[in-house]
Formats: sequence, structure tokens, C-alpha cells
Amino acid sequence: MLKKRTQVYFPMELYRKVEKKAKRESMSSAAIIREAVAQYLEKEGEKEIDWENDPIFKLVGIIKDGPTDLSVNHDYYLYGMKKKKKHQRCQK
Repeated sequence: MLKKRTQVYFPMELYRKVEKKAKRESMSSAAIIREAVAQYLEKEGEKEIDWENDPIFKLVGIIKDGPTDLSVNHDYYLYGMKKKKKHQRCQK
């Protein structure tokens, strides 16, 4: 397994807790930290948003004959700000 060395600064109280746990578990501090980060990231992964099934997409096309430049001029339609000009493709 490839590993990448890194340096992290801990508040002293947290560092002491890591050291205590490492000693109790007969592990290195690095192993404790790697395990904790892996568990945290795994838990965070469960919270990922399923963008393909986002309910907002049910609104797409709900207004017939609506504006076709909404993605560019949403500030105009929501807040009355000045409309942006349509983007022109670069000509070579």
C-alpha cells in the first residue's frame, strides 16, 4: 500500500487523547489517526447527495413558454437586476 507522509498540528489536549488511545490499543498514533480519518470519511460518504434524483429537477419544464435564458439571467428574473448579454462563442 502506498502511503503519503503529511504533517498535522493538533491541539495539545487532542494529541494527548490520541497518544493515550494508541498506548491502550498497542498501536501507533499514526495508525489511530488513519483509522479515525477513514471512519470519518466513510461516514461522510453516506451523506453524499444523489444529484441525479434531486427533487429540484422535477421543476424543469414545468412552466411552458417560459424564459429560455433563465440559467444566465436568474438574477434578472428573481431580483430585477440588469440582464446579461448572451454569451458568444469564440470565433477562430
